[in-house]
Parts: sequence; C-alpha cells; structure tokens
Amino acid sequence: RGVVFITRDHMGIIPLYWGPDPEGRLYIASEQKCLVDVCEIVEIFPPRMYYHGPPKMGQLKQWYFMDWVPQVYTSGEEEKVYDRIYDGMYKAVEKMILVTPLTASC
Repeated sequence: RGVVFITRDHMGIIPLYWGPDPEGRLYIASEQKCLVDVCEIVEIFPPRMYYHGPPKMGQLKQWYFMDWVPQVYTSGEEEKVYDRIYDGMYKAVEKMILVTPLTASC
C-alpha cells in the first residue's frame, strides 16, 4: 500500500505522461490534456523505463537495454533506405503468407 509501479513500452509507441499536483500527488495519463489542469508540470514518461516506490520518493530505472544501434543514413542515400524498407516488408509478408497450391473443386 502506498507504492506505485509505472512502466512504459520499450520503443515509446504508447504515449504516457506524468506530473505532480501542487500537493505533490503523482498523476499519470495517456493524454496530456488530462493532466494540464491538475499538474504543475507535465512530462513524457520515458520509454524503456519504470518507476517504483512511494509516489514522492520512487525511483526511475531502465528495464530495457537495446542491444542494437539504429542505422544512420546520410543525405543522398534515400534509395538505400527505400530498398531496405521494401526488402524488410517483402520478407515480413512472405513469412505471413501460407504457400499452398490452388485447387479447384467442382
């Protein structure tokens, strides 16, 4: 009792915002508009992190560590990027399609 556990997805796809009210109570919401009238400060809850402990004294810790580095492209390499996206999408669709022979029945 009196302890909170808050976490966010590893890529930051699902939005999560948090902030304290004037008395120090912690508020959490998936939309900023829910917090702006209540909280003094509204901040984005960081991806790959969790918060655990009493609302005023909990700790923010990282729970997901990326073992890869995003590929960086420079200007003029758009075709390379397009090709990688196309190839990745093609392979993903190929995996999902069941390869079965077409049969006709009368």
